[in-house]
Amino acid sequence: MVVPAVKAAKETCPLLTFDLPYVTFYYNQKVLLYKVGAEEGEFEKAVETLEKSLAEVLGYFYPLAGKLVQDEEGVLEVDCNDRGAEFVVAAAEDVHLSELAASDASPLLQDVVPYAGVQNHEGRELPLLAVQASPAIPLPPNVLPSYSEGVPVICVPNLSRPSSYSRLDLFTSVEWCAAAASLQLACVFLVSWVHLIATSLLLLLLLLLLLVMVIYFSLIQIQALTAEKWILSIELAWLPPNFVSSLSCDCVQVTKLKDGMALGCSFNHVILDGNSTWHFMSSWAELARGLTTVSLLPFHDRTKARNTRLKLDLPPLTAHVANGDGPAHQNGEVKPPSKPMREKIFHFSEEVLDKIKAQVNAHLEPDQKPFSSFQALGVHVWRSVIRARELPPESYTVFTLFVDCRKRLEPPMSDNFFGNLIQGIYTVTASGMLLAQPAEYGAGLLHELINSHNAAAIDAKSTEWEKAPKLYNYKDAGINCVAVGSSPRFKVYEVDFGWGSPDSVRSGSNNKFDGMMYLYAGKKGGRSVDAEITLEAETMKKLEADEQFLTGSAV
Repeated sequence: MVVPAVKAAKETCPLLTFDLPYVTFYYNQKVLLYKVGAEEGEFEKAVETLEKSLAEVLGYFYPLAGKLVQDEEGVLEVDCNDRGAEFVVAAAEDVHLSELAASDASPLLQDVVPYAGVQNHEGRELPLLAVQASPAIPLPPNVLPSYSEGVPVICVPNLSRPSSYSRLDLFTSVEWCAAAASLQLACVFLVSWVHLIATSLLLLLLLLLLLVMVIYFSLIQIQALTAEKWILSIELAWLPPNFVSSLSCDCVQVTKLKDGMALGCSFNHVILDGNSTWHFMSSWAELARGLTTVSLLPFHDRTKARNTRLKLDLPPLTAHVANGDGPAHQNGEVKPPSKPMREKIFHFSEEVLDKIKAQVNAHLEPDQKPFSSFQALGVHVWRSVIRARELPPESYTVFTLFVDCRKRLEPPMSDNFFGNLIQGIYTVTASGMLLAQPAEYGAGLLHELINSHNAAAIDAKSTEWEKAPKLYNYKDAGINCVAVGSSPRFKVYEVDFGWGSPDSVRSGSNNKFDGMMYLYAGKKGGRSVDAEITLEAETMKKLEADEQFLTGSAV
């Protein structure tokens, strides 16, 4: 665990209407790939820099070092207890950076970012931030944490099974308490039968004999079960009783690759949205480069955006809800989707984006405001995905967008507002109508959707949710949908810790479903955009063969 370098400025942080709907989403996972660490000692130095600067930046972004708690009224908040963030070093010495940066998402991506299949409400016990780092040289098994299906465990030496067991040697303190309780219970029974001694000596002798036999065979059974449980827990990875409760709100994993390094971060979505995520990452990078303070201090008073207290009925920590076809887990096992999914990055250069935008705006009225690049690209992807799905024309299709509300509120919030200030909004039409009409029809739907979501609409949506709070499923994005997360405005390729810009930026497997799209600033710079899209495998096969989609030659 990496604890903040300074004590948190506040003891608690309230969670509001903008934060709470994402309690049953999964941790947001981001992976940044760097060409660093190939030279001897270079990776170890980088890990030292990351760990030191993480402690410093957590002092500014202190809610990430806390823990989710419910007060006596059932209201969820952050206990800013400086518990810290989980920082993990892992090994992947045979994996090349190019394997993780490939357009088609590699299954190996799940191994370089922690907390796959972990829901945000589990931040009541788990870290709110987790970081993972991995050296090329294997470390002793009792040093490296490992991840099995997204469940953090501590590797311990595998002890050989002894030929015989000592009853005393195998008892832990917990089991001593259990044994003591058993003996006390036996004494209670014994005392209760003492009253019968006066009337029947024979009955007493029989009862004593029976009691001795019960205790004897009970201890044998306890011995066998204890030994089996002890050996099994060591062989698989034993979790100390206080291990889970010691974890933080986030987790960072640094992985040494054969020719580079993967920085995998898992953020609890209840704590922050995309804007705040990249504010944190850029600030962390600034401190790693030697700056004495961050250039943009976070603003932590969430009540300035909305001041509400809502009781929530949260899922139990022991029950991981399986969400239909999506990645979910029970007892640490991730449930695979019912249909094969594929994730792929599509690169849209400035030239292709200009072509798409020009075509969408080709038939506007003289006094009509042109559609933006985002609206043009959005309808381009929407139409192309619907075409690849080959839906009946009467089938409905939904376009969902998670819009940043900072500048839409009255009064507006500044960009350094730390937390969630997003809302999910959507528009719907018939598949046949979307494809039969010119592209400006769909662009017009997006234009109206985005521009109509003003302060009044934000307040109305918030008020409606507060009357009947609903914990959303991460796939609640609508039928036959295309859903957009992240934004090309986030400067993901400027996150430089001192060894250059990322070679590639990806997201983990969490919160992905058929139709989910994450937009990033393009790797090639300028106004280029990278679209990370998840679709059913058959749909993806048709989409990647669609020249109109790839080149923007027609929309």
